[in-house]
Amino acid sequence: MKSWKIDRRTMLKGAGGVALALPFLDVMADSKKGTPPKRLACMFFPNGVITNQKSEWCWFPKEQGKNYKLNKSLESLEPLRNDLSIIGGLSHPEARKYVPHATAGSFLTSSMSLSHISIDQAYAQEAGQHTRAHSLILSVDGGLGSSNRTRTISYSKYGQPIAAENDIRRIFNRMFVSNAASKKEARKALMKKKSMVDLILENAKSIDRKLGVQDKAKLEEYLDSVREIERRVVRADKWLDTPMPKVDPKAINLKAERAKPEDYFRAFYDLMFLAFQTDTTRAATFQKGNEGDGGSDDIPLLMGYPKGHHYMSHNIAKHLADYGRFDQFWIQNFSYFLKKLKDTKEGAANMLDNTLVLYGSTTSKLHYGRNYPLILAGGKGMGYKHGQYHKFDEEKYRMSDLMVTMQNSLGMKAETFGDSTKNLNDVFLG
Repeated sequence: MKSWKIDRRTMLKGAGGVALALPFLDVMADSKKGTPPKRLACMFFPNGVITNQKSEWCWFPKEQGKNYKLNKSLESLEPLRNDLSIIGGLSHPEARKYVPHATAGSFLTSSMSLSHISIDQAYAQEAGQHTRAHSLILSVDGGLGSSNRTRTISYSKYGQPIAAENDIRRIFNRMFVSNAASKKEARKALMKKKSMVDLILENAKSIDRKLGVQDKAKLEEYLDSVREIERRVVRADKWLDTPMPKVDPKAINLKAERAKPEDYFRAFYDLMFLAFQTDTTRAATFQKGNEGDGGSDDIPLLMGYPKGHHYMSHNIAKHLADYGRFDQFWIQNFSYFLKKLKDTKEGAANMLDNTLVLYGSTTSKLHYGRNYPLILAGGKGMGYKHGQYHKFDEEKYRMSDLMVTMQNSLGMKAETFGDSTKNLNDVFLG
């Protein structure tokens, strides 16, 4: 038989304008357009972990290398141990100067001065031009939060926080539910927005000539944000004529609410999975909890625990088992996401092989801003070698060094990230 190829975005079209997105097929893999996309997913959890090696709930393994044993908190990762690396010893030196409750914003940026882009948004700048959605930014609390209780881990190239979303049904509808009748109105609204952007940029030319050096720099930063709006308008207009991928609403629990935490967390993971599977976006973040009191701190209470997560972290000896069991719950849901990716065939491999997943916190014991508990999973199709527990010397290595390697594997040109001094390619890339 003569060989043939089909485009990754080929749709099955039926009567009444209904269109169904094809899954990744083997006949797509031989063409450049059909190469499985590289994806990045990052998850953050607050308030640190149990680090007492005498406890069965210790988050970190005792042994380094390949022969490590998973303790109770991480035991659900055992079937996936060859698809992930457990990491200790890394942190962001600049963030150590701040109260640990205020360091979620540094997780993907390396900085607490709010002047650096997060790695998901750096990747989205490149990958977002190929997808309907630039990125997917989720958190159980939603919004921005405050500087010391941030509810998002995604930051623009100027270090500005980007609001996270937490309404599961609204996110699903935005990504997968279309209304053909409203397309004309949508395009009209987009063109109106574009004309406003054009007017702003035109007016700025006359203003610029009258400004001093510092004001010109401020204006340029503002105009760059305006240009980003223009780019998004152009992207949105382009995608108006592309049918939305049709997914079965039963694939996700749209009624999930925080009163039933397992359903709630898994619904967020299902959203990320569907967004990746349909190539709606290639960059996603998920903040699993708010640092300190308030917001999602009540989830353990909803599960029957006597105290909230933050309170338990400050009284770890008294609530050791409860704290460990909640860590175990978080990891079980993380394992659910990884397994879902791994069980989905994609070309000659699976979705996990083509997805790089970072999971972790910016605190370890008692809000101690060092020795971050980190897991790096997936990415075998990008050259990653897994199956070990790596404990790094914090005086020689930084978390931003890991992010340089993440950039390299995702095909980004940058050779540095934040305050990095090197990369960890020799450790993680085969």
